[in-house]
Amino acid sequence: MTHRIVIKKFFLAVVLTVLAAPLFAQDTERKVYETIEINEGELKELTELKNGTPRTPRPFDEYCNEVEIRHRAQTGYYRIEENKILLPNKKDKTIYTKLDLVTFYTYKAKEGDTLLQLAARCSLRSDTIATLNHLATKDADLKGKILILPTMDGLFIPEKAISPIEQLIQQEFQKELENQAVVCYILSNERFYFIQNAKFSPTDRAFFLTDPDSIIMPLEVSRITSPFGNRISPISGQWKKHTGIDLASPLGSKVFACKSGTVAQCIRLNPVFGNYIVLQHEGQMSSVYAHLQDFALGIEKGKKVAKGETIGYVGLTGQTTGPHLHFEIRMDGKAEDPAKYLPK
Repeated sequence: MTHRIVIKKFFLAVVLTVLAAPLFAQDTERKVYETIEINEGELKELTELKNGTPRTPRPFDEYCNEVEIRHRAQTGYYRIEENKILLPNKKDKTIYTKLDLVTFYTYKAKEGDTLLQLAARCSLRSDTIATLNHLATKDADLKGKILILPTMDGLFIPEKAISPIEQLIQQEFQKELENQAVVCYILSNERFYFIQNAKFSPTDRAFFLTDPDSIIMPLEVSRITSPFGNRISPISGQWKKHTGIDLASPLGSKVFACKSGTVAQCIRLNPVFGNYIVLQHEGQMSSVYAHLQDFALGIEKGKKVAKGETIGYVGLTGQTTGPHLHFEIRMDGKAEDPAKYLPK
């Protein structure tokens, strides 16, 4: 049976290593409108994310009200000017009450709390809470963690990235931070550059929501032209086993590492595979990427690569009838059907 897989959008940016030098160095290199240092000891604490009653309101009611005001400001209902939200006086609309653009509360996560539940309860996007609290995945363990809850949606891009998702958004928003004045918040001696209304791209979201142990498609857009298993070779015309899958894609398309690992082989001009790469992953798994036009800059034997990192480009090298990627998954050196491991 012929399978057809079309991948609409996936990991388009290189995820740097966690120990790489910080992308953001000083305020002088960023267009920072204002730097605000937050004293966490003075923040209001939310002991429960529950509403009270009109007679006996709870701190969470105040928090929800602040979030609602900022939702309205972001949609243009209220004015935002010079890092302040301007609330007009009901009697004299030329008089304004100025509120801080973003305020912050603290909350100690309880057993059973999840990021997605907290985001829904606080009427905020999950990526807003995640970026401010160094949460690397949607399934991060929150129990006992002191979370900072902001009152406005947007991304808090850290100056020093800790996780791959933070390194990814640093790269994606580098131009915005160079060209657009933003507010820098300092919490626990860490700098976060806040971009209103910014959100995870489809690439970021896929990375954030994906199980870190899973593998991804090695191409952004592809079509399976030859599945795994016995077939008549298009080159020799003989019946033989095909040890991978062929993914047709435009010449020069980026090829991504399906999972984090180390470059075990980086071979040029093999008579059959042409230019090809073998990555070694944990658990005796390896992956093969053949018929490449070329390798990505810096890809060489022994280099560690992250899942989603560009390692090469679709080509026509070796024995091939058209531009495509020959992709294999091997367990303990034995080829297995990649369809068993790839996302459906």
